[in-house]
Parts: sequence; C-alpha cells; structure tokens
Amino acid sequence: MSAETELVKLSEIQELDEPHLHVKELISDVDQQVKRNLVSQFGITRFLDDFKVGGGVDTIHNVRAGIYSSEGVAQQLKDETSGYDKDVARTLHGGSAAYKEINRQQTELKKKHQLTDVNTGKLLKANQQTDLDHTVATKTIWEDQGRVLAGLSADEIANSKDNLHLTDKSINRSMGAQDKTEYAKDLSRKKAIWKKQNSLDQNDSNLSNSKKRSKAENTRNRLAADEQAIKENDLNAKHAIDKKINQYYRSEKFLKGTFVNSASQGLKQSGKAVIGIILYQVEDAIIKALVKVINQWETFNSVKERFDSLIQAIKNNLATIDVRVNSIEDAAVSGLTGGFMGAVTNTIVNAFSTTAVNIAKLLNDSLISLVQAAKILCVQDAQITLRERTNQATKIITAALVASLGVMLGDVLSKDIMVKFPVLAPVSDLIGNLMSAVISGGLTAMLIYTMDNWSQILLSVKEQFDTFMVGLTVSPKTIEASYQQAIAKVETLYQELLVQIYQRYAETNRLQQLAYDMDLPTADQFVASGDLAQHMGVDQQQILRNRSDVNNYFNS
Repeated sequence: MSAETELVKLSEIQELDEPHLHVKELISDVDQQVKRNLVSQFGITRFLDDFKVGGGVDTIHNVRAGIYSSEGVAQQLKDETSGYDKDVARTLHGGSAAYKEINRQQTELKKKHQLTDVNTGKLLKANQQTDLDHTVATKTIWEDQGRVLAGLSADEIANSKDNLHLTDKSINRSMGAQDKTEYAKDLSRKKAIWKKQNSLDQNDSNLSNSKKRSKAENTRNRLAADEQAIKENDLNAKHAIDKKINQYYRSEKFLKGTFVNSASQGLKQSGKAVIGIILYQVEDAIIKALVKVINQWETFNSVKERFDSLIQAIKNNLATIDVRVNSIEDAAVSGLTGGFMGAVTNTIVNAFSTTAVNIAKLLNDSLISLVQAAKILCVQDAQITLRERTNQATKIITAALVASLGVMLGDVLSKDIMVKFPVLAPVSDLIGNLMSAVISGGLTAMLIYTMDNWSQILLSVKEQFDTFMVGLTVSPKTIEASYQQAIAKVETLYQELLVQIYQRYAETNRLQQLAYDMDLPTADQFVASGDLAQHMGVDQQQILRNRSDVNNYFNS
C-alpha cells in the first residue's frame, strides 16, 4: 500500500461523522406545523368545535352527576324529581297496588314460616312483628334523575320484588331512611350501644317487667341484624334498579339522540376539514406574498408601490393554488367518519364516566386521525412499502394528538395569563393560543423529524456512548501512547509521500527537458513527447506514437 493511499485511509478512519441534522428540512417542518396549528386554532376550531362537558347526549351517569346536554333537559329533570312529601310517600306505600300485592304475597310466606329476613338471613317467625321495607328508600328513587331520564315511574322502580321485603320491625325502625350499606358499615358500633342501653333498661327500677321484656326482645331482634346480609340485599336491590333504568340505552330516545348528535359532530368536523385545507392554502399564499415584499422592501419607491406589489403577489399566489378535489373529498370523508365515531365513543364513555371538554376534543381528533391513518395503511400500491405507509400514518396520528394537546395548553395558558396579568385579560386568549400553536407546532415537527431520522439518531447515540465507554475503560497513558504512535505513523507516511512527490517531479522534469530539447533529433523528440504524455496521464488512444497516428489525426 502506497503512502498516499494509507494516508487517505487513515484520514477516513479518524474523521468523525457530524450528526445527521437536516436543518433546512427541520425548519420547514416547524414552519408548516406552526402555520397549520395557527390556522386551526385561530381560523376554524373556535367556530366549528362545539364540545361540552359530558358530550351532547344525556346519559344516566351524567344526569345523576348534575350534567346535562341542555338547560331544557336540566330544568325538566329537576321539576320531575322535586316535591317529595308525605303525600308522595303515602302514594308509594299503601296507595300503590304493587306495594299491596307484594305485601300480601310475603305475609302469606311469613305465616307459613317460609320467608327469610333479608337483614338477618334467618326465617321470620309467623307471629314476628314486621314492616314491609323499601331497601332503596322511596325518596331516593323519587329524586333519581336517571329514573326520569329513562321514562320510568317511581312506583315501578320502588315497588318491585327486588326492592320490597318484609323485615323485623325493630331492625327496620332503627334503619329509618338511611342508606342500607352505610347503616351496615356502622352496625358494630350500634350493637354496642344497644347492648349498653338494654343493660341500663333492665336495671331501671322505673320500668315494669313487661316493658323490660319488650325492650329486651327488641334488642335481641336488632342484634340479629347481619352486616353482610344487609349489604348484599342493598347491592342486589340497587343492581336490579339500575338494570331497569339502564334499559334507556336501548330505547329509541337514546339511540336517536346519539345518532343525531354524532351526525351533527361528523358534519361539523367534515366542514372544518374542508375549510381547513382551503384556508391553509389561502393563508400560505398571503404569507409567501408578504415575505416576498419584505425581502424586496428597499427596491420600492413608496408605500403605495409596496402595497400594490403585495396585492399583486397575493393574486398571483392565489391563482396558482392547487386544491385538488380528491384531497377535499378525502378530508370531508375523514372528518365525517372520525367526527361521527368520536361522538359515539364519547357517548359510550359518558355512560360510565363524565368526559371533560378537552377529552371530548381529544377523542374526536384522535378518531379522525385514525381514519386518515387507516386509509393510508390500506393504500394498494406496490411502490409504497408497508413500512412507509405505517410511518406516514404514525405522523398523522402524532400531529393530530399534539395539536389537540396544544389547544388544551392554549386554554390553560389563557387562564393563567388572565389571572397573573389582568391587564392582558382582553387578549389572553390570543396570546395563549399563539404560544400553544408555536409550541405544539415545534413539538410536532421535532417528533416527525425524529421518526424520519430514527436510525441516524440511534447511530449517533451509539457512537457517543461508545466514546464515553472508551473514556471510562482506557487510561490516559494508553490514549497518550496511541496518540504518539499515530503521530509518528503520520510523520513517516508524510516523509514517504514527499519522497514519492519529489521522485515524480524529477521524472516529469526529465521528460519535459527531453520533449522540448531542440538539440535532439526530431525522431527522439517525438518519442520523448509521447513518453511525457503517458507520464502525465493522457489517454493512450490520444497519444501520437508514429507517422500513421499523425496522418490519421490530421485527416480525421
């Protein structure tokens, strides 16, 4: 291996690769994402997005938590669940046909010694004093807005076999209208009090023996109350009631409301997507025109010339806008489908847990982006690999999620600015949204850039880690020795290279003197010129070696 070749190889080994940072590409991505977020937050989102706490469809869970789809529904439910009084209570007890029938059936079973007390787990005695008790109190059922939303009467829910049970009179009277599970949790403490009170009663000389026996019997009956039996009965009754009320989710009222709300949201998101494409193109045309005028600012003679130039540049840019019909159709379909699915999903979630406005928006945007991503993944094109489609789909989902989070951030920043800087309250929304758009746009671009350059980033991290590990494992003396050896090697190679250069220069000088020595015979000069041409690297086919070559050259 020559000294020159070895030096080249050595330089390649020692050269450190710079990080693979596509600065222009990154800046372009940041610019695009910032502008898109600005358009989204300032342009159309505030007008077309209409997300509510709890969604746009009333659910049992929400109305019980005081969250409604509209003021009208809220007022209706409040009107129909208020006004519980003695007359209502009397109607739901002795005045109910269902109550009377269940009382008759259970009384017959008690007389036959075939009825178990749900609060003790033991059979009731035929002559035992009992009450027909509502496990879930009639007042609780009357005031349940979920029941009214489901269109069920209080009598239908309260006076059912799952909720009505004959139980020991003394136990029932000790419960009152208290929630049965809460009563059971405190039962141990109550029993201690009852025992203590009974002991005092039995030692009370002012009480007759019959009175003492009556109190002792009542105490024994109450002490028979079983915590687990009470809790189980309460749980079963509540489950039975909820099962009836939850039939609302299969009703025409709920299904129709869900469809109408979902279709409305889908249409809004479809319109937002289409307007967004057009608005972004227009905004981009205006910005480019403005940048052009600013760059040429000093070439104009007046403000009027600058303004006229700006208007003309905007017109030219608008004339070249290419908003393809298929892209609009794709955006409209994605917005419609994703918005519809987002509303349905939000409604389902609200059957179990109330969603905040931001969560509803996040669900909506996530499903729209999922629809768009699914369309890309389903593209049948042999030239586009599955990996490339997956990468693009991931970018779409990432951009949508970050943009949604950016809107949430904007709301938080706006409120924070309003509190900490009251003087900026009138423009707090503007400032908060601007800051969040820039932040979310930059973050989106960084994430997308990371996805596109993941392998290079990992390689760079690995190189840095390897360098760090070498620094930990190799002693300074070893590094110094290696450095000195490398320097010595380089010096030796440079010396050899200089000798080679000198020898080549001497040979070139010798051949030049022969080729241009006018004292030599012409034939010798001709041969020497050919040797010089070959030495200088001229193509062999271009060198004239004999008379025939000369004739061919001039006759060609």
